[in-house]
Amino acid sequence: ARASLENELRRFNVLLGNATDWRYAFVSALEYAPVELDQEELIRQALELRLELQTARDRIDEAERQFKIAKQNLLPPLDISVRYTFRGTGEAFDQSWDMDDEFWGVGLASSFDIDMAQERANYQQAQLTLNAVIRDLQTTQDEIISEVMQTIVSVRQAQASVELQAQSVTQAEKQLELSSLRYKKGLSDNLEVVESEEN
Repeated sequence: ARASLENELRRFNVLLGNATDWRYAFVSALEYAPVELDQEELIRQALELRLELQTARDRIDEAERQFKIAKQNLLPPLDISVRYTFRGTGEAFDQSWDMDDEFWGVGLASSFDIDMAQERANYQQAQLTLNAVIRDLQTTQDEIISEVMQTIVSVRQAQASVELQAQSVTQAEKQLELSSLRYKKGLSDNLEVVESEEN
């Protein structure tokens, strides 16, 4: 029982996003109060806040970044250079310092590797990885939606069970009154009263 309690405490902390050794002290008795469950809102909150979905979204962002890099590597490099030059000319050395000649220059350079097998393989691998993490995200979302809906069903079943238990208690109290009355009139023994009290 102690081991089970420790496991449940750890699970409780994980669900709340706290450290697993965090301790809580409940200072008042828990009271039952039925709650209204908004399925759409609960699913929205789960899809927004669940840690595994945030992790899956981060994996998609990283896969998209790797995919863009791999796609970029398929394109040939293009280098652009811009040059602005001052030049001085003259018949004597001291006349060449006047810098009376200037011009702009623009250059383009590119190279293309014929054997792009490695780059194409990297691109296809990045595309497959991206598709896989997108599928993983969808699967995780579906699992979380299913889990939320199962939990809602469990809560509704528990609420119905509480109502049935309340009815059973009411019936048992009436049976106790009847048994006590029968005992007082001498129509039954105290064993029936004891059984009714236990019920």
